[in-house]
Amino acid sequence: MNTTASCIRNALDFLYPPVCLSCKAIIEHPFTTLCQPCFESLQLLSTFHRCRRCFHHLDEGGHRCQRSTLKSQAACFDDAPTPRALLSSSPSAIAPFIVMQWGELQWPAPDLIIPTPGDWFSRGNDRWLTRKEIAHSVAHLFSRPCLSCLRLHRHLLPLPYLSLEEQPPHVGTETVNINKPEAIINMNILMIHDVLTTGTALRTAAAALIHNGAADVWGISVISG
Repeated sequence: MNTTASCIRNALDFLYPPVCLSCKAIIEHPFTTLCQPCFESLQLLSTFHRCRRCFHHLDEGGHRCQRSTLKSQAACFDDAPTPRALLSSSPSAIAPFIVMQWGELQWPAPDLIIPTPGDWFSRGNDRWLTRKEIAHSVAHLFSRPCLSCLRLHRHLLPLPYLSLEEQPPHVGTETVNINKPEAIINMNILMIHDVLTTGTALRTAAAALIHNGAADVWGISVISG
């Protein structure tokens, strides 16, 4: 049985050789998604000389944090082709980078892992599913529970799909539904996001979680847009 499966896999690799998701070069190992050079090019964003609250780089001149109930937010990578390719790969390949960046940030251990909300009409959307699956993988590495409990109200367009000009600067806590609100009470929560742009999705979700009894909320994204 194993011999047959191995032969089939070898034949498929010959006919359809695996390629790197980023540079499209043929890769030798059939169970990887990035070639060695692309994988080695992945560098976590340095936490040095960044605002500990919003992760803004302090070398970029005047800076003033936007007031938020979100304790801190951060990202793992700058927006580039290789991190984007990684984001489209297996969530289990992304989760270790999030945990490593969390260690660099020296945030306290979370009690609960939650993905940022999906809107009512795109719960099956690829981006929402990706955030959910990454959150589950991160929770597994932390040995903590994961709860996909946040939803935007149906009258709202999905924040991650709006341009920077279209995204509202403030979205009230009443715009987010929380399933099983009793599960978040007094919890230190780590929220998982995919691409950080204005931070509206993280801030809105954090405000709703705190309003419903969470102790503190941190947010980490795979990519800083």
